[in-house]
Amino acid sequence: DDFVLPRDKGPTRRFARNWVDARWTPISWLFPVVLILLIGTMIPNITVQRIIQYFMYFFFVLLLVETIRIAVMAPRAAKKEFPDSKDTGFRLGWYAFMRATQPRRWRNPVPQTSPTFPWSKKENADKESADKE
Repeated sequence: DDFVLPRDKGPTRRFARNWVDARWTPISWLFPVVLILLIGTMIPNITVQRIIQYFMYFFFVLLLVETIRIAVMAPRAAKKEFPDSKDTGFRLGWYAFMRATQPRRWRNPVPQTSPTFPWSKKENADKESADKE
């Protein structure tokens, strides 16, 4: 904690960073997808523009759902881990959301955990059950 910015200090902030970094979330692809969609709107074909517009609507709804999910789940998990901490709630949810929107390579402090993908959990569970037999 000695070498991080004041906004990143504290055990609940570290927990929120690790919580975000340990999960795959489609919101981390926000910048590349928006860039591709914006470039796609320059194509002078009304059909292509309409399809891109529908993708934009879909991605906007996905962004809203992920924002709410991260802003609610991260502080809730931090509250379970640190029941006496005052650094939970909206501010911690916003902190976690802002970290999730950044591409993984741009995150600072550097991620300390590897992301788990939804499909890898099932594969790991299958491997563990096969090893036990």
